[in-house]
Amino acid sequence: MRLETEPGVSLQLDPEDVLQCVLLVDREWEPQVWRGISMHLRGGGVFIDVGAHIGFYSLKAARIVGPSGRVVAIEPNPKTRRLLARNVAASAANVTIQPFACCARDGEVTLHAGPATHTTHASLARANTDDPAGPETSHHFAVEGRRVDRIVGELGLIRIDVIKIDVEGAELLALQGAGQTLARFQPVVIVEIVAATLAGMEASAGQLHALLWQAGYDAGRQLGDTDWEFRPRR
Repeated sequence: MRLETEPGVSLQLDPEDVLQCVLLVDREWEPQVWRGISMHLRGGGVFIDVGAHIGFYSLKAARIVGPSGRVVAIEPNPKTRRLLARNVAASAANVTIQPFACCARDGEVTLHAGPATHTTHASLARANTDDPAGPETSHHFAVEGRRVDRIVGELGLIRIDVIKIDVEGAELLALQGAGQTLARFQPVVIVEIVAATLAGMEASAGQLHALLWQAGYDAGRQLGDTDWEFRPRR
């Protein structure tokens, strides 16, 4: 089923998936997060979407940054990424898809896909997927883990305005692999912080806040229920 949420944003959606069903009904998802992203983007800007899923934020950002800007949509789940690719093809030319799990170090990792009704719950920790299947039957993939710093370098980016990170507990790992990017570009960081999913990756909200503070960011402000915005201290 295809839905045009706004001019220039056409999404193919699976009504069996909770997030995509909400989009079909409400035509939006976590509006506070989108407002936090959009207020820092302008024409010619660059947005990195870590955990892009089907591209809802990526495609909306592409409309703002325009043909002179750039969006990097990072999505490791091969099934979800196929849908992301179709949505990008139908909507925007300035979105580059990267098939990686953002980690602290480069190397192969296991991604657990979770149930088909909650595709946003794909995680590097099976405990975070809400998958009722046992470890022998749960759906998982070997995917390439890659640092944000390496992705940014290989794409030759010279500007980054906003990074959004929503990776079901691996947010600290993604930030640990983005140290050079944060230091060089000082983008606004919008990140999901959920204590339970961070714990599934043996991390904590305190560690995440401390990393960003040490990288020169403020204490953050909450956006909605689970996401936070961090701005560089200047």
